[in-house]
Amino acid sequence: MSMKVKLFYQMWLEGVKRPMLAYSSYCNYKNCVYRYIIPLYGEMKMDELTKFHIKRLYIRTFEKHPSVARILKTVLNTSLLYVRRNGYIETDLVTGINWRKLSPSKVQNSKRTALELNEITHLIEMSQDSELYLPILFASLMGLRRSEIIGLKYFDIDYEKKQLYIQRQLGVNPATDKKN
Repeated sequence: MSMKVKLFYQMWLEGVKRPMLAYSSYCNYKNCVYRYIIPLYGEMKMDELTKFHIKRLYIRTFEKHPSVARILKTVLNTSLLYVRRNGYIETDLVTGINWRKLSPSKVQNSKRTALELNEITHLIEMSQDSELYLPILFASLMGLRRSEIIGLKYFDIDYEKKQLYIQRQLGVNPATDKKN
């Protein structure tokens, strides 16, 4: 396949993957394509790619961002299997690659950036007179995600039992919303 890597990944991401992915998954795939794959190999031709290139890309990403490397592995696996399955290249670029796992020592050493109690209190106090008050309150005190917060309805709250029922999430459809 004499198509450049950049052109292939743009076509594959928008034409093949976008219709079948949830919006957040699409954003993760897009991040991998535009921040990691294209900057390193965008000007190469697809038939010039080797396992060495794939492994090098994965290792470079893993060293800086292990969580992104996990997503990148999925993007590389699915895209390169698509290329091979559709006859664009003859060589299997995925099988046999030793994908590193995140070791427990790296997890323990990774720095979490969570707010301290006084920072949460200050954030809640500062947002009290804004429309962000309830979303900030729900996110900080109950650990709700944005999609869960915007999916809440009044009847999801049981005032007598003092319970909140999370029954839906609202997001966007990548096939119809946010074309960029």
